[in-house]
Amino acid sequence: MSTDIPLSRTDAERAARLFQESQSRIHVRADHLFAYLMIAQWLGGIAVAVWLSPKTWIGASSQTHWHVWAAIFLGGAITLVPVFLAWQQPGRVLTRHVIAVAQMFMSALLIHLSGGRIETHFHVFGSLAFFAFYRDWRVLLTATVVVAVDHMVRGLFWPQSVFGVLTTSPWRWIEHAGWVVFEDTFLFISIRQSLRDMFDVAAQQANLEAVNANIERQVADRTAELTAAHKEIEARERRLRLILQSEPECVNVVAADGSLLEMNPAGLRMVEADSADQIIGQSVYGLIASKHTDNFRALHEAVLRGESRNAEFEIIGLTGTPRWMETHACPLRDNEGRIFAQLAVTRDVTERRRAEAELERVHKQLVETSRQAGMAEVATSVLHNVGNVLNSVNVSATLIADNLAKSKIASLGKVVTLLDEHSSDLGHFMTHDPKGKQLPAYLAQLSAHLTGADWTDGLSAPAFHRSTARSSRPCRIRKS
Repeated sequence: MSTDIPLSRTDAERAARLFQESQSRIHVRADHLFAYLMIAQWLGGIAVAVWLSPKTWIGASSQTHWHVWAAIFLGGAITLVPVFLAWQQPGRVLTRHVIAVAQMFMSALLIHLSGGRIETHFHVFGSLAFFAFYRDWRVLLTATVVVAVDHMVRGLFWPQSVFGVLTTSPWRWIEHAGWVVFEDTFLFISIRQSLRDMFDVAAQQANLEAVNANIERQVADRTAELTAAHKEIEARERRLRLILQSEPECVNVVAADGSLLEMNPAGLRMVEADSADQIIGQSVYGLIASKHTDNFRALHEAVLRGESRNAEFEIIGLTGTPRWMETHACPLRDNEGRIFAQLAVTRDVTERRRAEAELERVHKQLVETSRQAGMAEVATSVLHNVGNVLNSVNVSATLIADNLAKSKIASLGKVVTLLDEHSSDLGHFMTHDPKGKQLPAYLAQLSAHLTGADWTDGLSAPAFHRSTARSSRPCRIRKS
């Protein structure tokens, strides 16, 4: 068989197998059909025999006509063998050829039982049409040969059995065989066309199977790729979720309307939520301190316009704990590039803010301490200068005291004592006492000594400069 459908060698082999499988199914189905048909024909033949010639009479006795026995036993013999083969070995070549021979014999029996009526000959043509169900022209050939031989033999030796007349032309069987061949011609054409259609169907099926196999292979490959990609995506999602869960900072997604879409465990701890169900879907503005609401709203609106921004604001946890947060927010886009949410990474900077406040306080304290230290330094400088002056005065006083201690003026006290002791007889003492007599000369020498400034030699310029130089050392004011 050939087909107009272009096929590869593999597809052609597959089409041939499909064609053979289809033929086998048709043969099996036809075998079963003829098995039922032959049983029905057998019963019908018995009914015809009983109806047309039930009994024969010889004298005073009667008996069943032999046609009835022929219908029962001969019809049974013709029927049982093909029926057995049809049920035990359906689809085999032998089975359908045996059925073809038996069917033609059954036609011959029915023609005989009907007395050769011309109407019964149509059973032959009907049987040939049924044989076309096999779609095997060889079965028609077998049946045609059986019909031709039966008509020839009975036409020559028993024409009444086949033609219903006692005498007939010896070539009349050829006429009947010609009509059978005429029908076979059209049946052959029909079978050929049917087989071609069957093969085209098989070729189309083979082609479709090849296409389906190719599609299934592509689908399998694509499915494998998608499965691998899906597994990779799942693995990435697991890694991303693990990263988000392990991230110590708060990672959150805020929708355009301000509702919270996602938040990692670190963020839940920051807002003092026991589970995500407590805050997911809620407005994030409920967590922002009222004095920072406008600041956060401005940040959110800027992000929805496509900007990335940083901000610091204060939140109030679910249990009322205030926290300072620093956030970096950027727009989150879908596959078409549209911004649908804000993605933010937020960290708790409460400790830093406290440290900054403490640092500022300490700075102010240091500034105040520095101011006081400056004032102390000025005071120290002033005291140092005063000390220098006092040191010079002290040095000068010390030098004067030393010179006074070395001068003769120290004996003046003795003179005063002597004058006090002899105040009652001062004239007598001054004139008669040896010490009194020396007193005027002593006072004269003392006067000359004092007027000559011998006691100021210790305050000469070199000594004064040396005392001033020593004053550069730390001043220690001595108690006089």
